[in-house]
Amino acid sequence: MPAKVILNPYAGRWKALRMREQLEAELNKAEIAYDLVQTQAPRHGIELAAQATLDGYSPIISAGGDGSISEVVNGVVRASQDRGISPPPIGVLPMGTANDLIVNLKLPLDLAQAVKVIADGYTRSIDLGKITAWDIDGRTSLTRFFDNNSAIGLEPSVTLIQQEIRWLRGTLRYLLATIIAIIRNPQWTMHLQWNGGEYHGPSTLVTAGNNPLTGGLFYMAPTQIHMTVCYPLFMDPCRIVEKYYNYSPGQ
Repeated sequence: MPAKVILNPYAGRWKALRMREQLEAELNKAEIAYDLVQTQAPRHGIELAAQATLDGYSPIISAGGDGSISEVVNGVVRASQDRGISPPPIGVLPMGTANDLIVNLKLPLDLAQAVKVIADGYTRSIDLGKITAWDIDGRTSLTRFFDNNSAIGLEPSVTLIQQEIRWLRGTLRYLLATIIAIIRNPQWTMHLQWNGGEYHGPSTLVTAGNNPLTGGLFYMAPTQIHMTVCYPLFMDPCRIVEKYYNYSPGQ
């Protein structure tokens, strides 16, 4: 069965679409048999990856950024669990803005070299995090898996802000969005529980890191499998204290 390549054309602000011809040339050069499809909307990659898994494609390759990889991972895992089968290998090609997962895994950022890694058939296992969210009445839930990190509070706010910035590209866009988010000073009250403790009060950010780097610039989790809680000290939004809670895989 050939590989299924799932291309997010919007990754890197349409960089991935501009690189499609180069991508196909590199895949052909590496003699990888493949079927390429493009996502049409947010979360479409989940459906495409799930169907590719059920159809027996292997590997399933995400061509895009970190959001694109996340969708492919969720589609593959969902279909594999529903069918009770082993998930196929997932390939990742660096065509996004930050490419955090690829950097964290020390995979090539050069497209030709990344294709070569897939062609060589080198694989390794990584941990995934699992997030379950409920609606306000607790009746409906949504489960998603994350390969790099998952956050609530300031970091998702930064993501939404950077999506609105059209005139700046690359990781500097995330840096500017972070500064804007901090100036806006959004605040939340959260109740957090973990093995051996809990916290209730004002919180700026809670992030669970499966890898150290996020946003192209920020090393939020010095060690893997790590949760960081940031909250204002003495209610002063300009002073941030970080609490580090380290977990072993599986906890």
